Amino acid sequence: MASPNKWITDAEIERSKELTRRNPQTTFRHHVVPRMYLKRWSSNGHQVRVVDLNVGSVADVDPDIDAAASEEFFYEIEAHDVDPDDNPSMWFETHMGRIEDKAAHWLRALDSRPDGRIRDTNLLSNLAVYVGLQSQRTFRGREHELTIDRAIAHYGAEYLFDIPDVLSVLAGNYGIPYTHARHREIAQSIVRTQLISAETQPKAIESAIGVWREQVVPHLEQHRSWWLISTESPLLTCDDPVIRIGTKRQTRELPIPYKTAPLILFPAGPRRLLVLAPLDRPIERPHHLTVQETGFVNRELAFNSNGLLFDQPGSTVAAGMTVPPYPAESTGFPQTLSSYSEFVRALSPNTRWTGAPYAPQWPLSRWTS
Repeated sequence: MASPNKWITDAEIERSKELTRRNPQTTFRHHVVPRMYLKRWSSNGHQVRVVDLNVGSVADVDPDIDAAASEEFFYEIEAHDVDPDDNPSMWFETHMGRIEDKAAHWLRALDSRPDGRIRDTNLLSNLAVYVGLQSQRTFRGREHELTIDRAIAHYGAEYLFDIPDVLSVLAGNYGIPYTHARHREIAQSIVRTQLISAETQPKAIESAIGVWREQVVPHLEQHRSWWLISTESPLLTCDDPVIRIGTKRQTRELPIPYKTAPLILFPAGPRRLLVLAPLDRPIERPHHLTVQETGFVNRELAFNSNGLLFDQPGSTVAAGMTVPPYPAESTGFPQTLSSYSEFVRALSPNTRWTGAPYAPQWPLSRWTS
């Protein structure tokens, strides 16, 4: 079932496009984590501590000025075959900016709420939009979309759809009724879908928008309970802060799918954590994390990051983190794929534990066991 939230409707997206047509975006530096979110880790309204795990640097910066967690023209939808009237190149940046302006209020609304389950359906719907968007707008999210695009070019879409269970799962994700008798019809309808462009960046952005609107937001809104958890010690955040937590029966070799993750975590601030659980698995008391549990969550944020951690100025928590590097991504694909598990493995990004002889246990087992 689709979400009724206005921010993922065609009408609101068209409004962002029209705003962009009237006032073309001149911002070229696009942030994968909103500045208003990072400011929640500021103790003075300006500076946030940025730790770059890839180079070992530590700096206190102003998110309004510094380029941390950004890339030039990262969300620009521009190509020779994209009509700039139908799709102004910066409309998605405009749309995200409008959501971020509202999200600052949604996140502040959590500050005065008590620990425990959140039942305000309007607030939850809006948070699903924001957290879902954050899950799709990151550097590694873009790399995953590009990997899928390369796999389609390598194998052909119809070859991939004929792998057992691939098309039925894909159809289910998009609410398309699947039967074996309709397999070819559904495959052909997807193959014939008009893409926004033949070029990679517009296709990757369009795909991420589709996943956000049609899969992630409805799932977070309709199939998760939301819980607000306090911490006894400070939380970090990172440049990829939507964390999917598994159980001891689930490997760290591959990312945990968001639809089947026992828990999804999102730091709302230095002392508050959003925990998203399946509807049939309530989060039992106590609704706060011990110092040790908070440390394990901070470790997960470091594991999941692309390399940047964000902390409060003067803190040494992020600077003390060490993580293994991501293994190099394969530049090719297996000659053949004959099962759904092989398909998932070939198209999934590496984690920091892919191929490692040892991986740490997942945290928060009191809520996943």
